[in-house]
Amino acid sequence: MLSLLKHVPSSLVGVNPSSSGWMECNKKHEEARSLTYPQIVSKFVYVKKDRTWKQGKMGNTIGRLIWVPPSTGELFYLRRMLIVVKGPLCYQDIRTVKNIVYPTFRDACEASRFLANDNKYIGAIKEAKDWGSGHFLRKLFVTMLFSDNLNNPNQVWKKTSNWLSDGILFRERLIANNLGTQFLHNK
Repeated sequence: MLSLLKHVPSSLVGVNPSSSGWMECNKKHEEARSLTYPQIVSKFVYVKKDRTWKQGKMGNTIGRLIWVPPSTGELFYLRRMLIVVKGPLCYQDIRTVKNIVYPTFRDACEASRFLANDNKYIGAIKEAKDWGSGHFLRKLFVTMLFSDNLNNPNQVWKKTSNWLSDGILFRERLIANNLGTQFLHNK
């Protein structure tokens, strides 16, 4: 986890991810524990030279998080959690939803129901199986993977693998020039 956080953009976690400035502020100031990361700037000011948050002027300040693409994996899910989690004292607190600590930020997002389900993608493959070849379905699945829109590619694979693997055994028999070979299918 710590090696991942070294790559977190500095504007994402309390300006300094190694010292976790925002979390240190939450430890020192009870008022900060009632705020999410974007809200912290409404009551606290980041002092760059000290690398700390201090109570500052009240006013109309807007906190913002930089955009992080889904392809960044855990960083994307961390950013999603920072919008709703109030006053974490450590990264484990950010991964905690309803008193359950999840191993990853992605799992915490899923538990928080931030991620849409992939039923429309499963439905698309299911519909295409009636008219498309296994080769076509596999190309469709790869296109879905590259689009970076699948929230749980493993789940999509598990629910559609029978259709996606259609024709592979026949092709292997052709390559081996042995159409009579029977392969056992394990479920």
